[in-house]
Amino acid sequence: MHRFYRNMAHEHGLYKGQSHLLKVIGRNDGIIQKDLARLVDMRPPSVTEAVGRLEGLRYIRREADRGDQRMMHVFLTEQGKSILDDVAAHERDFADTLFARLGDDDRESMLMLTTRLCETLDSADRERARSAGAAH
Repeated sequence: MHRFYRNMAHEHGLYKGQSHLLKVIGRNDGIIQKDLARLVDMRPPSVTEAVGRLEGLRYIRREADRGDQRMMHVFLTEQGKSILDDVAAHERDFADTLFARLGDDDRESMLMLTTRLCETLDSADRERARSAGAAH
């Protein structure tokens, strides 16, 4: 994965967290920065800094909310949409290369194991959230 993101940084000036931000913005065009921070589980000042970098690359643009000038909406630019398409193509190529030597049975086993690991992590997150809620 490090190789993949190193190549993306070299080609587009994007690092792992930034490409993830672009994807989330792409799925939620016009999202408020505060909501974006919550979705990507980052502190708002960190999101502000990352969004500023993406804006400097001209991949996104920010607009103040008409009703509340303190709230900023984030939108993909045409260049940002193009970069997302390129990132998706690179991800497909990367996955094809990564899994080229695995047979169907190996891929199925890997998917099953990955699914179980994700379910375990989701369960642990829910339990932590319940425990934190009960403590307050």
